[in-house]
Amino acid sequence: MLKDQQYADAIAKADQLFQEGDFENALKTFQTAADLKPNEQYPKDKIANVRRVSGIEDGDLSEV
Repeated sequence: MLKDQQYADAIAKADQLFQEGDFENALKTFQTAADLKPNEQYPKDKIANVRRVSGIEDGDLSEV
């Protein structure tokens, strides 16, 4: 049950960060959500969307 709440919180935070244009933190937070629930498609779709909109590629966040 705790994982469900953590997932919901991560999605809400990531959606807000994305709306604010904070793509790097949105991407990290969507990845956290995807790690919590690997079978959920929503965070995977949003990760792809953030990368498309922002130009952030895999590995670009390693120094952040």
